[in-house]
Amino acid sequence: GTYVTTSLFKEQTGITASDDDTLIGKVADRVNAFIEGPAGCGQVLAPLTSATYLYDGDGGRYLFLPTPPASAPAIGGLRATTLVEVKPTTDGTFETLDSGDYFLRSRAPGVGPYRYLLLSDTPVGTYTSWPKGIGTVRITGTAGWAAIPDDITQMALGIMQRWWNQRQSGYQTVGGVDASGLPIVDRFLALPDYQTLKGYRLRREQVIG
Repeated sequence: GTYVTTSLFKEQTGITASDDDTLIGKVADRVNAFIEGPAGCGQVLAPLTSATYLYDGDGGRYLFLPTPPASAPAIGGLRATTLVEVKPTTDGTFETLDSGDYFLRSRAPGVGPYRYLLLSDTPVGTYTSWPKGIGTVRITGTAGWAAIPDDITQMALGIMQRWWNQRQSGYQTVGGVDASGLPIVDRFLALPDYQTLKGYRLRREQVIG
């Protein structure tokens, strides 16, 4: 996700010169990566276009959507599905489920995606549980948030602003930088930033049914 960009940061801070655009862009990239990384919220908080995701079935009716095995960071969940396929075993053959046999459930706050795909207890087909195995469920659909949450954008801008203020004050090289001289992002997080990220950290929710 692109939570902060050079142009957005410059617009918000009134910077008109282009001398530091390359550096600002590199720091913005680091902020974006930090938000999605394990020290941040551990998931994408931006729209993802339609793609196909492979899941390991666990024998239950609820399939946890944010973490398809090959996804890093997590996709957050699915906003909509266009095709759901299953196979009975790891080495089986995929077959398409009827669209009435599954339901998206447990939506994340705001315009967030759904966390679970629930199988019907009275399906048109034969599956009432997700078959156990590696890659036994294949889903095509859109993932991530419908739009980047405003509080995440504000948080990203705040991190950038604190870095910029320190740089302009002449202290940009005093700790908090790596071997390349670029800032270590978490040094510029304030307590409200941590609280914002904590609210978006990925966790399995208790589901009933």
